Amino acid sequence: MRKFLVAVFLLAFSLLYASFFYLLDIKVVDKSTGLPLSNVSVKLKDLEKGRVYKGFTDKDGKISFRIPIGEYLIVLKKEGYRPIEIPQYSTKSTKDEEKLDFSMEKGSGVVLSELTKEQIEELKKKQAEYEKFKKLKGEIKKLFDEGVKLKGKGDYDGAIQKFNEALKLNSKQPNILGHLADAYFLKGDYDSAIKYYKKALEIAPDSSELHTNLGNVYFKKGDVESAKKEFETAISKDPSKADVGYYNLGVLFLNGGDTKNAATYFEKSIMVNKKYPKPYYQLGMCEINLGNYKRAEKLLKKYLELAPNGKYANQVKQILPEIEKLGGN
Repeated sequence: MRKFLVAVFLLAFSLLYASFFYLLDIKVVDKSTGLPLSNVSVKLKDLEKGRVYKGFTDKDGKISFRIPIGEYLIVLKKEGYRPIEIPQYSTKSTKDEEKLDFSMEKGSGVVLSELTKEQIEELKKKQAEYEKFKKLKGEIKKLFDEGVKLKGKGDYDGAIQKFNEALKLNSKQPNILGHLADAYFLKGDYDSAIKYYKKALEIAPDSSELHTNLGNVYFKKGDVESAKKEFETAISKDPSKADVGYYNLGVLFLNGGDTKNAATYFEKSIMVNKKYPKPYYQLGMCEINLGNYKRAEKLLKKYLELAPNGKYANQVKQILPEIEKLGGN
């Protein structure tokens, strides 16, 4: 009789235990690979009673907790991964077992429940500043993209307006200043182009492209010395783009009537980049002027090989037969 009563008591206790306690199975995997993550710190905090349950996932990325039914804060942490925080998880009173799967991605982050009130306020402040910055950045990009589009269509005044609106939001953007200068250059307002290229270079003094563009404006204005200085600076700032710099210097000398020095720079341009077509054409024309027809023929044919539909292609096709005759003679 006593054994029967004990058995009944144990059964009643186990049923009572099962009705108040809950088995929570957790599995954690790497988000990118889907592989189990071991040694993940898992913390459950009973939001009503304040009791904390802790543990680490095993080699299969699994961990189990036998906890009372209630509301829980769940936090998962592992070094090198973004933490996961669930502020309120409710165990299901209609079930006695539940499985939760989590995917953790690599990175870093904070757990709000582990921060002080002061730290949370500071974080909120930084988040608000970031959101403000992100919104401003989006507005600037929208105006910039519109300006680039208008510039591409030949609406230089419209482009200038958009770039100026973008600069009102952030005046320290060398890319926007450079495009604004481009628009003025294409419009033919060389003084304004120089002004904004210089403003851009104050912020990005090592930009080879900006120095090259500024040199082009000086060249258009007939200021050969300033143009030469900018092209040489562009080469020194980025030797990998020296092919363009040497080509521009060659054009400078060629326009000044110095064919010999022009040819020297076109040769240097080709040495830097053997697939850059323009110097082959210009050097070929220099060789014609110098009476070297065989070499001129070879250079012009190379230009056609590299740029069959290039700017000078039709002209080259027309003069090649004559050059071949002169070379033969």
